[in-house]
Formats: sequence, C-alpha cells, structure tokens
Amino acid sequence: MKDDVFFSMIFSICLLMALAYIIGKWDFMKKILRQRGWGKMDPEQRRAETLEHQIQLGLIMGLFCVVSNTIGFLVDGSIPNSRVIGAMSAGLLGGPVSGFLAAGIGAVHRYLGEPDRISTTACCLATLLQGGLGSLIWYGHKKRIDYSSGLLFLATMLAECVHMGLIYLLSFPRVEALAILNIIAVPMVLINPVGMVLFFAVIRDAIRQADREEAAGVSRSLRLTERCVPYLQACGDAEANAAAILKIIVEEEECEGAAFVRDDHFLARTEAFQGVTLMSDHLPDILNRCRIQNDVVAEIRSVPDTDPFAALAENYVVLAAPVPAFAPGMDYLVVLVRKSIYSSEADQSYVSGLARFFTIQLTLSQLEEQKNLLRKAELQTLQSQINPHFLFNALNTISFFCREKPERARELLMDLSTYFRNTLQDVDSMVTLGEELAHVQAYVSLEQARFEDRLRVTVEAEEAELCVLVPNLILQPLVENAIRHGAMTQSVGRVIIRVRGEGEDTVIEVRDNGGGVPEHVVCALTRGESVGGRIGLLNVQKRLLQIWGESAGLAVTREDGWTCVRTRIAHTVGACRVQAG
Repeated sequence: MKDDVFFSMIFSICLLMALAYIIGKWDFMKKILRQRGWGKMDPEQRRAETLEHQIQLGLIMGLFCVVSNTIGFLVDGSIPNSRVIGAMSAGLLGGPVSGFLAAGIGAVHRYLGEPDRISTTACCLATLLQGGLGSLIWYGHKKRIDYSSGLLFLATMLAECVHMGLIYLLSFPRVEALAILNIIAVPMVLINPVGMVLFFAVIRDAIRQADREEAAGVSRSLRLTERCVPYLQACGDAEANAAAILKIIVEEEECEGAAFVRDDHFLARTEAFQGVTLMSDHLPDILNRCRIQNDVVAEIRSVPDTDPFAALAENYVVLAAPVPAFAPGMDYLVVLVRKSIYSSEADQSYVSGLARFFTIQLTLSQLEEQKNLLRKAELQTLQSQINPHFLFNALNTISFFCREKPERARELLMDLSTYFRNTLQDVDSMVTLGEELAHVQAYVSLEQARFEDRLRVTVEAEEAELCVLVPNLILQPLVENAIRHGAMTQSVGRVIIRVRGEGEDTVIEVRDNGGGVPEHVVCALTRGESVGGRIGLLNVQKRLLQIWGESAGLAVTREDGWTCVRTRIAHTVGACRVQAG
C-alpha cells in the first residue's frame, strides 16, 4: 500500500516539475518573480496589472491542486497528494490573492470530489491554512521571493505536519484516522517538501534560461545598432546606406529578409523582396495599416492575391514599422520572419524598437547637420563682416602709397592677397600656428601702414609651438579686437602676441595697452552672447569650446595696465603636432 502512495506522490511531483518549467517561461511569471517591469506605469495601472497576474497565478496553481486531487491514490478515505505545493507556492509567489485563490479552488474540489470521506474536512481546512502560510511567509519576506531551499523545505514540512494533525483531530473514528496516517504521513511529510524545493529550482532555472536568452538578444541588438550607426549618421547616398543597414539586419537577426519602403517604392531591399512590385495606387495593406496606426503591424495570415505582399505572406510573417526620418514623406521598415519561429510579442517589440532607434539616430544626425550648418553660417557672417570694412580701409591706405611709395604699395598688395587668401579658406580647415601667424602678420602689416607710428605690434612665438594645429581664422579676430577696441584707443597703441609652451599645452596670449574690456562684455562672452560688435571674440570662444572644451575658453584679465586675452590648447585633447618637412 505504501509503495502505491509513494508512486502516486512521485508522479504528482513530476507533473508539478513540468508545470513549473512551463509557467517559468511566461512573461507574467517573470514579472512576479522579479517584482519589476512596471517602471513606466502609474501606481493605479501597476496595481491593476499586479492583481491580474496574481489572479492568473492563483488559477494556475489552483488547477494543479485539482489535478493533484484527481490523480491521488485513495487510502481509506484519504487521498495522499501534493496539493500543498500548489496552494502554498501560490502564496509564496503571489501573496494572499494567489494563495487563497489556489487554496480555495483546491479545497472546494477536494470537498466536492469526496464529501463523505472522514478526512475531507481536515484536508479542506489544511489546504486553506497552507495557502495562508505561504502568503504569511511572502509578507514576512517583504514580498521578495528569493527563498532559500532550507526555508522552503521546513515550511512545507510544517504545513504537512499541521495537515496530519488536523486529520488526527477532526477525523472520526480515531482508529481509522490513525490507519490513514500510518500510510500517508511519512510519504507526504518527506516527499512534498522535496517537491517544493524542486518546484522552485525548476522555476528559477527557467527564469535564468529566459534571462540568458534575453541578454543574448540584447547583446545582439546592441551589436546590430553599433554596426548601423555609421550608416545612419553618414551623408550621401541614402539608398546605399539603407542597403548596408538591411544587410546588417539580415546577418544579425533570424529574419529571412528586410526592406525600406519610401512612400510607394523600395528605398532598399534584400533578395526576398526582389519579386515584389509596388505601385502608388496599390500599396500593401500592411503599409496602409502601419501608416494609420503609426506603430508596428504584423501580417500573420495569408492576404488576398492582389496584395503586393501576398506571396511573402504565404511563407513568412510580415512585420512593418514606420521610420519617418530617412527623408520627407513616410518610410517603413519591413521585416520577414519564418512562421515556425515567430514570437508575436518578442518580434513585434524588436521591430518596433529597431524602427524607433533608426528614427532617433537619423533625427540626431539631422540636428547635428543643422548645427554644423548654423556654425558655418556664423563663421561666414564673421568673414563677411571682416572683409568689407577691412578691405575699404586697406585699399585707401594702398592708394595713398601708390603715389608716394609704389614699392611699399606693392608689398601691401601682397599682404592683402595673403590676408584674403587665408580668410576665404574653409572655416573648418586646420592650419598650423605658423600659418595662422602669417595670416595675422599680413593683417598687422596693413594696419600698421594705416596707423604708422601709432601702432606697434610684437610677436613672441616659440619655434616648437608653431607646428601645433589650430582651426583657421582663430587668432586674427583676437588681434583685430586688441587693435580696434584696445590699442587704438591710446595715442600710441601696443599689441603683444605670445605663443609659448606650458608642459603639454600651448598657451596663446594677445595683450594690448588699451583701457581694458568692459565687465559686461566679459560676462556676455562667458554666457555665449555677443556685445558691442565683438562678434569675432564670440565666434572664437565657441570654436575653442567645441574642439577643446572648457579648458580652452578665452580668459580675459587686466594686468599692470595691459589687457590680456588668453587661451590654453591641450595637445592631449584636440590639438596635434605635425612633423617639420
């Protein structure tokens, strides 16, 4: 007899292990076990979904209690079974809602199945207590369900001891109760605790396996996005970039084909789409639904033969998601997945996430391009402001020397040519400090010819620092500001240009003996605002900060009657040296 009891309970435990493996794969069970996944929900929505999951868990474990009652082996009015695992684990996993729901289902079924047996009352009451005990432990564990195997074993053993005690106390006559206990007590008290430990072990293993698969998917997605970023940020041929992205998608993911559709034609497509023809007045139905819903859409069933995607839908699940940033108009990402491996939630989330990633990256790329265009426009504004004003004064000066000193006029024309050649270069080009100083010296020569003895400019540059690369037109605005707003406010103006090395950095200083830079101008420069027509200083400041960061920002100081504008270029950050040729 006892052998039959052991066999019955072991069979029940095996069934429980299979159930544990299955429910461990379900998303709602993962959320219950992890106690996360609702971060974006408001509290009311979170409570509603939590309650829904707890009810689902209670119903599933209640069903296990029913199965356990059904397959149990009848022993003199009692049925030895593993009902305790279903009732108690529901409480351990989901709290009182799950615990009492599962226990109630198990107790009601036990009563309706054998209402006249002497142990029915004791078994029903014990089942309810087991659900309550699991819920109590859930609360005592602060709703965390990382139970140790020892706790699970001892708690289940305690629950079964209480069960056996209730059978003895509530079953009459006592002789028959003792006869039942003699057969079922040892198997149930020893085997069910082991079954509870195994149940949780299988669930944990299923969750870990799912986590490993999820982590592998995340890693694959990150690798895919990393490979796609250069093509998303690249300018030029949009079709070639889109084709390269599709090739990466097919290589990295388990899909049979992919395509980008722009309005009514293919921007790019893989081989699986080669036989498909799109027409502006007859687009695939999935693209129309995608446009209306503005979200990912899946075509799982076959579609009418007139649909352009009809042949594809026969063999694959077709998924489409909007990608609105490739160009003006409506673009779609279309992916084909084999029906045998299609997972609705996972695949739809993947395609939707991929489309959103493409949209964000393309939008950022467009914003960066607009930012660069704006910066170029600002620099071109600086150039256009410098050229007419300076050209007028330089030509007047040269025309004067043409009569008195023609050789000097020739030199000044050469200086003017050098100045404008450098000024009209690409504002994004990098030049050596030596080349930039040559540009400045051409400018200074023209200004000295104009102001004669009223302007004295000195250049002090260490030879080793002249090969440092800097952006074109970075020094001339500083010198012009020192001459116009500083030195020439004095009867005799002086300007000193210094370039020297300090450790791994290059320090550039432009000093003048003028009255100093007003405090409100310095504050405006710090805030990135142009004041008093000093647009040159602001442009230099922005370019320095963009390339070298805060350490290279312009510092304006007043020392011993001299105004000093200083910047520090760190070689390790952005500047570099060129080898002397």
